[in-house]
Amino acid sequence: MKLMMETFLEKSRLLFNNNAEITWVSESFLKRCNVSPWFEMPLWIPETYPLSEELPAPYGDIDLNNFKALKQGLTFWPLEETLKDTHDWILEESPF
Repeated sequence: MKLMMETFLEKSRLLFNNNAEITWVSESFLKRCNVSPWFEMPLWIPETYPLSEELPAPYGDIDLNNFKALKQGLTFWPLEETLKDTHDWILEESPF
């Protein structure tokens, strides 16, 4: 099962009744603006990785195949439930 960013953001927006306007930009735009994946753009995994020849390619952390686990019965919590539970947990843990 592949979760696309668009699905993740849209379900989040709807679940929390948020009227945020999502603006899609190209990966080349993000690179030109020096946006770094994961740190400045959470959950963004660039189509071309590493971003430069100076960085080593990651091994295993973003290139995993779960086909065997799915075949053996791996299931996932519904996205909406995970989003709500994570939201509630953050609110409980927040000092504010």
